[in-house]
Amino acid sequence: MQTIVAAVDFSDLTEAVVATAAEVASALGGRVVLFHLSPLVEPWVDTTFDRYTIGRSAGPEYAEVEAKLREQMLSQLRASIAAQGIEASVYVAIGDRPAAVCEQLASLNPDLIVVGSHRHGLLHAWLYGGVCPRLVRRAPCPVTIVHKDDPPLRRVQPAKRWGATAWAVGR
Repeated sequence: MQTIVAAVDFSDLTEAVVATAAEVASALGGRVVLFHLSPLVEPWVDTTFDRYTIGRSAGPEYAEVEAKLREQMLSQLRASIAAQGIEASVYVAIGDRPAAVCEQLASLNPDLIVVGSHRHGLLHAWLYGGVCPRLVRRAPCPVTIVHKDDPPLRRVQPAKRWGATAWAVGR
């Protein structure tokens, strides 16, 4: 069975990433693993008129609320995939650097990884490190990158002499 990993970060690309992974898994008779990398410390920003502090923890209650919310959103995504008749599971890893994504994804033995690209630019990638370029270079399998403005995949009926399913991009 093919294992399609959907890297989920709960951004505006999450729905497109999950839909792409589900469509490919459906066509290949595979399963989807929803992969999420949870940060070691939840970021918290305190802004007032005369100070700006980043990186301070808001306390254990905040971490618990975030963990429950993350679990709830992953459960909803898994249920939406399962409703399509596709086997789905959730894998949450803990880490705070882009290299951790590659390490954890390799442990899942995926046949395909679907990830969203935010296209932050070179400065952002230089300062913070980009996940997509690193993932493409170090992934143990093919990687499909979904961009914000990409049209969804749709299945096209193959010609009678072809035995495989054809894919087209478009609405």
